[in-house]
Amino acid sequence: MPSESSSAVVAICCRLPEGLQPELLEDWTRPVRSARLAVTWIVSPDDLEAAAGQLASRDELDRLAVELPNDWFAADVRQSLIRQRFAAIRRVAASVDAFVIRSATGAAPPAAVRPELLVEHGVRLVVTKDLGSWHGRRSRRPGPPGWSCSSPVWGLWEVGFSSKKPRGWFGGMLPIVLGPSFESGMLSVIQTGQVAGQSKREARQRFERTLHWIARSAAARRPRIDAVTLSQLATILASAAGGGGQRSVLAAA
Repeated sequence: MPSESSSAVVAICCRLPEGLQPELLEDWTRPVRSARLAVTWIVSPDDLEAAAGQLASRDELDRLAVELPNDWFAADVRQSLIRQRFAAIRRVAASVDAFVIRSATGAAPPAAVRPELLVEHGVRLVVTKDLGSWHGRRSRRPGPPGWSCSSPVWGLWEVGFSSKKPRGWFGGMLPIVLGPSFESGMLSVIQTGQVAGQSKREARQRFERTLHWIARSAAARRPRIDAVTLSQLATILASAAGGGGQRSVLAAA
């Protein structure tokens, strides 16, 4: 088990609304600057160019990840088409190395979306709704003890969104009232931001509550919180698996 002195590693993943505009991104990034927490912005391929252009001007391209649309997971999807789509993403933002996959609950991605193909296109980490998307794949490397992660192929890590999250209006207020419950030495991948059926205003308010919740815990240092981007998390996992250890990577970040 991790020692009590270990940090809790937290990756905050915020899904931005569709149709990204400069003023909209500014509305979402403003509370992040105040909270002083690392956040990974999740965008669709259609919004990638706009997001990359705006974040590049802030030298924050490492805070960007792409969510693969549901139609990429059609049963008849061709590998040639998937390759074209990945190549288009690389042309727009070559440094993006993290993807999000939410579709096909309990089912593996189609054969065309192979983990080897992701590695070929520079992807180092995939966040999934259900860990173990590539059924039948044993982890190639061990992750830190207790972390929800797997390495389906060398060079790629899959991590799962943390399952614990508040429900409803009252549940959304509980973290602020009671404080978060992060565990020392453990990994939490928090999903927040825009969801289906929610207005942009409601989504941003939910996001700001989540930031306040985590910032409050970080200030209390019970336990210490290390907020990282998904790109940084990929580096942490690669180093830990190679024997560098979680603490040494965080100290070097």
